Amino acid sequence: MILAGFTMDQFTFGSVLTACGSLLALGEGKQIHAYVIRTDHRDNVLVGSALVDMYSKCKSIKSGETVFERMTQKNVVSWTAMLVGYGQNGFSEEAVKIFFEIQRYGFEPDDFTLGSVISSCANLASLEEGAQFHCQALVSGLISFITVSNALVTLYGKCGSMEDSYQLFIEMNTRGIKQD
Repeated sequence: MILAGFTMDQFTFGSVLTACGSLLALGEGKQIHAYVIRTDHRDNVLVGSALVDMYSKCKSIKSGETVFERMTQKNVVSWTAMLVGYGQNGFSEEAVKIFFEIQRYGFEPDDFTLGSVISSCANLASLEEGAQFHCQALVSGLISFITVSNALVTLYGKCGSMEDSYQLFIEMNTRGIKQD
């Protein structure tokens, strides 16, 4: 593409970095990262979020953290990319901490953010904390998203509260769950 004279923009970088993450192609992702720096796209929030996601998927969470910390602009997508990266790499406590940072900085979590932090609570077998996020899901209306409801069913199941898990599952089937 570059050899053919085309320039890359934020959307191209985002797509290529997503592909690198999906393929666990860390070497190629690092090369794209270097090109991002050379072409002065490092301050773009979409590109930064894609870099955090790519490094996290490639199990290079420290590199993801570095990119995230250096981002001059952040949005709920970039915060969620870091939260998910922590969760996917076994740092569930860090994922929960960053959720509170998201709110402290004034960003409203979306269904994917909330579902991801609930999944981290499930991995920690932290029923009390997970129940607090369940309340947040009810108050915010995000309970109607399947990402949140599935995470809650899993949370209660992993924490041994099978009745609550089953009840949530039944409620999912009886009300109109929004497909993501």
